[in-house]
This record gives sequence, structure tokens and C-alpha cells, in this order.
Amino acid sequence: MTLRMESKTFYATHSEHSEPGPYAELLRRLPEDVGALCEVIQGLLIHVFHAAKYGVDLEPERMQEMHLYGMEEMLGRVLELEPAPLTAVRAPERRLVANCRDYALFLCAMLRAQGRAARLRTGFESYFHRKYSRFGDHTICEYWDDSRECWVCVDAQLDALQRQAFKIGFDPLNLPEEEYAVSGRVWLECRNGARDPKKCGILHRWGLDYVRGNVVKDVMMLNKVELFPWDGSVLGDKPREALTEDDMALLDELAALTWPEVHPRAVREQYARNTDLHGIKMLLKHRGLDPAM
Repeated sequence: MTLRMESKTFYATHSEHSEPGPYAELLRRLPEDVGALCEVIQGLLIHVFHAAKYGVDLEPERMQEMHLYGMEEMLGRVLELEPAPLTAVRAPERRLVANCRDYALFLCAMLRAQGRAARLRTGFESYFHRKYSRFGDHTICEYWDDSRECWVCVDAQLDALQRQAFKIGFDPLNLPEEEYAVSGRVWLECRNGARDPKKCGILHRWGLDYVRGNVVKDVMMLNKVELFPWDGSVLGDKPREALTEDDMALLDELAALTWPEVHPRAVREQYARNTDLHGIKMLLKHRGLDPAM
């Protein structure tokens, strides 16, 4: 596989959310090795679901850190919590409270700062939900490896503690397909009966409707619109009874455009002409502000 120059340029430049602003030079000084970058990120962030594993009892006001959309805001808060070089490992209680999207965005931003093609993907993991035989909503970073001439999926949040806690034996710097599936694949497998949609989701939300929302989110990610897991879209959030045959056909088409290979130009064209695929920032919507993206 070769990466077209058009796609390489698109994914190697910052989006609104990966743009580090005044902190750009700090990212450019970081190591080039992907594993080393993940270690830097793991020393800066703490996942909201796993804080207790690090001995941290998060105070309610710290939860607001999860609503910081962009790298500029998040890096500012990181340095506010501890004004030290990004390579300095913070004590767990002094790390930015984050979710999987934030870990992925940090890695993506670091790679883009080096001029390397990187993008977020939304899909489903097996490793956090293995004992339940379920597939949980999860966002990771995918980058183009010139030496292997392929896209490589990386889970930047899987440090030694999490790998031990969840008995993870695979390489998080190269996620196996049996451990992580992008949303388009999961949608198509649910549609053809190869995967049970009732086992796909997160927390109290499981089923094909949830997978549908993630298909649209993955299209957003491939257009460099890197919203939160709880953000939505018109097509992704439409009531099931309101879905039309055209809606289902579009979802099938979008899934096929994003797996097993991504067709960047077609994905971008679909997103550009169909506002039902555009993101809605749910927190802003609930506050009565303009949520359109």
C-alpha cells in the first residue's frame, strides 16, 4: 500500500483540535519514536475510568478537565498542574484527567508536529471488556509508517499498569485486528450477522444504534474533526424508528469507505456534502449554545 501525497499532507497537518498553538515548539522537541511518545503521554494524563488504579481519588472539580477540546487548552492545563518539561513524568494526582480520545489526540498532535501523517479512529476494543465477552467503545491513534508502508493502530493509554491489570500480552504500539476493530468493520459485521451488536457499546449503551453513532464519529475523525465520545451527529443520533432505507444504505456505504481500507477522498466528499454527518458538541447543545461543527 502506498499513501497518496494528498492524504499524507492532509493527515500530517494539524486540525482545529490537534493544533498546539503556543506550545508547538514543545511538541517538536519530543522524541520521534512512537513508543517513547506514548510514555510521555502516559506521564501527563490519567484516565478517568482508571484513576483509582493509580491511587488517585479524583475531586469533582477535576472532572472539568475532560471537557477541554483542544491540545492548546489541554497542554495549558498540563503545565498549570505542573510547570515542567513534557518529558517529566508527573505524579498520578498531577496528571490531566482524560479519556481515550485525549490520549489518541495527544499522540496524533505529537506526530503531526513532526510532519507525520496521523489520525484518530473510533472503534471497539476487546481487551478492557474481555471478561464480559464484549467490545467497548474506544478511540485510538493511527499513523502512517513509511518503512512498513501501512497504517499502524496505537493505543497510547496502555502503560505497564494497565497492561498488567487487564492481562494484555499484545503490543499496544501495533494493535492486532482481533483486539481492536474500527467502527465500519463492526457495523458491517453486525449487519451480516458475524458480530452480535448487543455486545458492542459502553457503560449502559449497547447495540446497533450505538455502533451507528460510532460509524459517523469515525467519518468525523477521518475528516480531522476529533470530538469527544459523548458528542453526536444528526444521523448518528436519529431515533431508530426515523431511520430510512437511504440512511441505512448511507451507513453501509460509509462503513465500506472506512474498512478494510480508508478511501480518504470519498470520505471527505461524503462529509462535505452531508451535514447529517457533522458533529454536534453535546455539552454546548445542553447549555443552549451553537453546537454545530
